[in-house]
Amino acid sequence: MKRVKSLIGIGISVLICILTLNLLNISFYKKDNNEKVKVLKGYKSSVAVKGLKNPSSICFDESGNMYIGENEGSKGKVSIYTTKGEYREIIKGLNSPIGYVKMEKGVLYISHKGKVSKYKDGKLTDVVNNLPSHGDYSNNGVSIGYDEMIYIAQGSATNSGVVGLDNYERGWLRDNPYLHDIPSTEMVLKGNNFKTLNPFTEDKNDVASTNGFLPFNTPARINDHVKGSEISNASIIRANKDGSYVEMFAFGIRNPKNMINLSDGSVLVTVQGMENRGSRPIANGKDYIYKLGKGEYAGWPDFEGGEEVTNRKFRVEGKNQPLPLTYYVKGEVAKPLITFGESGRIGYMDISKDEDFGFKGQLLVPFAKGGKEAAKILVVNPKDKSTQELIVNVNGGETLKNPSQCIFSPIGGLYILESTNGTVLKIDKEKAVNEGILPTSVPIEYVILSGTIILSLVILIFIKMGKNNSEKEKQQK
Repeated sequence: MKRVKSLIGIGISVLICILTLNLLNISFYKKDNNEKVKVLKGYKSSVAVKGLKNPSSICFDESGNMYIGENEGSKGKVSIYTTKGEYREIIKGLNSPIGYVKMEKGVLYISHKGKVSKYKDGKLTDVVNNLPSHGDYSNNGVSIGYDEMIYIAQGSATNSGVVGLDNYERGWLRDNPYLHDIPSTEMVLKGNNFKTLNPFTEDKNDVASTNGFLPFNTPARINDHVKGSEISNASIIRANKDGSYVEMFAFGIRNPKNMINLSDGSVLVTVQGMENRGSRPIANGKDYIYKLGKGEYAGWPDFEGGEEVTNRKFRVEGKNQPLPLTYYVKGEVAKPLITFGESGRIGYMDISKDEDFGFKGQLLVPFAKGGKEAAKILVVNPKDKSTQELIVNVNGGETLKNPSQCIFSPIGGLYILESTNGTVLKIDKEKAVNEGILPTSVPIEYVILSGTIILSLVILIFIKMGKNNSEKEKQQK
């Protein structure tokens, strides 16, 4: 009889523990040491697509089907990944690299090296050609403005306006010795030439002298003029959807990644700043988000983040202070809306319009792993310039190394293109649950410990009660 009472007592104790944990609404989870990412509370991450080969951009149609731009050597392709999990190639033989893919009203726009094309009803048509994309950076993002024009982000040919040995090491200077940056308007040079060893001769003492916006080993004198072009490097270009009426929208933007068009006619644009390399190295370059209107000048290559390169903070230790290349300054130089950390990390952003996901009107911005900073996705409020981490790589994990793009699907969820791993991550808001007295989420180790303590206390109580009953029975006898 006593044994039966003990078993009943233990059973009741276990039942009390279960009801207590349910009342407190404690959810169980175990930390996944392989994931090694930290996600903002209330959100969760998962791998949506994997096994991609050198992907560079993704987009969605209205049904939620994903279009993926991938690069295979000198050629690029676009594939579709349907909501049913089916994967197939739809376009081959594009120029590599593919800078961006953009779906707009059933038309797929593709920014690939030197051109922007559109694809509809199985037919590929070039829209804008002869973009100056054969240097360090190609044409990147495309967007459709409220004016129904195509906007194109065009990168620079060089790091800081001067062709140097870094461009030779990257390969393109060997194949294109006359290639250089092209300004959007006539530039008057200051004659500050930059000297470097000449890799085109066997003479180890042969020194090349090069100036801005000129081919390698081409010096300039004070007041030399360089002609501008309607399609220039380091700029935002726009054109009609049929490719007519190509014009400069904004310029002096070193490496613009992608734009978000605003109803007032301006654009928000992610920009990678100058780096410590080449004949004219720049220290302390940053990444930025600019808000630019028609005709605005961001100052590249004589300004970094709205400041003149003659500022001492831009001097590389052990090297000379950077010198300006031109006399030209068009009115005020635009200053960045928001400045981030080390340059070369910022990618393609998107803006939240999803009430259910949250952060409506705020920007979701990807950052690749840097020299000192981890890969992450930041939520950026363009109004008050505040930021918070949505997801960040931790403990040297492999899940998030080079996130290059954030984009929302029209059927829900934020998608992150991880270019290095060839994966697409999905971020969802966790579903609300029925709240108890103390809604929370704790590691299972804590739950087991707490449950053991509660169970032990209840068992001790029953044991004590059992002893008291035994003593009463003895006294009655």
